[in-house]
Order: sequence, then C-alpha cells, then structure tokens
Amino acid sequence: EGHLHIAGSASQGAINMIQSKFPALVLTVDQIINYFEFADKEVEKAVALAFGDGIGTSIVEIEKVTDLGSAFTGNTSIVSFNELYEFTGLSSISDNAFKGCSSLQEIEIGANVKSIGNSAFQGDSALSSINISEDIGSVGSGAFDGCSSMDIELLSLPKITKVEDNSFRGCASIRAFEIG
Repeated sequence: EGHLHIAGSASQGAINMIQSKFPALVLTVDQIINYFEFADKEVEKAVALAFGDGIGTSIVEIEKVTDLGSAFTGNTSIVSFNELYEFTGLSSISDNAFKGCSSLQEIEIGANVKSIGNSAFQGDSALSSINISEDIGSVGSGAFDGCSSMDIELLSLPKITKVEDNSFRGCASIRAFEIG
C-alpha cells in the first residue's frame, strides 16, 4: 500500500510487473514506453541492443530501420523471427545479415524487401520455413547456401530478375522454382 511516482519513463512491462507484486500500490509514471514484443526473446534482445535503448524497441524505431547490418550475424540462439515484416524501412536483407544463425528455423520477410544480399542466410542449417514476398527482385550469391532443412514445395518469385551463383546451394528440399 502506498504511492510511487516514477519521474521519468518506464516500460509497460515494468509497470505491469510492479503492479502484480504490489496490487495496492498507486503508481504514476511520467512517460510510459511501449516496447514491441517479439515471440523469440533472443530476437527481442538483439533488436533492443542494435536499434532500441538496450532494453526494448518501439514500433516507431523498428519502422525506421533501413539496414540490419550485423545485428543478428552468428546469433545461434535465435529460433524464429516472424516479425521481420514490421521492419517496413527495409528494402533489402543485407549481406551476411543472418549468416551463421544455425538455430534459426523460421522467418517472415515483408513485401517491402526487394533483395536478399550475399550470404544473408548462409549456414542456417535449421531454417525450414521462410515466408518470402513474391516482390523479391534479386537474390545474392550464397544467400541460402547450406540451408539444408528448407522444405518448400514451390518457391514462387515472379518478379525475380537476378539470382547469383550458389544462392540456393544445399537446399535439396526445394522441389520447384517458379521465376519471372
């Protein structure tokens, strides 16, 4: 019981935690920060460190991201990233962006992404499900090299104009391609 005033900002998650521990507490906060929540908490951590304040990332910050850089490269803890479509400022998946993410099993790439860079997913041997927009225009060299778990009946890329060498090397479970 009592009153607590936070003279600053606090995330909605922190406020909820305090209120659950102290239900009789009257809590006031100068500014509530609404962080975007990712299903995979390892993705959430990586995004917060690279694009947020180190604790979390707002949807506004996510929408402003234009390059993933190496924020995820070599991260062997990420399992799923089905919120990548929220990164509406991205027009391409940069070279090596998810290279070596050996535990990554699924990812959803938004329609705003028009190209996938060299070695973007190279060595992601657990990657079995990828949702790629039909608007992809180019796939870089070795982009999916070694993605041996990818199980796709038909990969349809009607707007593709460029596929570099070894883009899908080692992806034996892709049974058919449909290209523009």
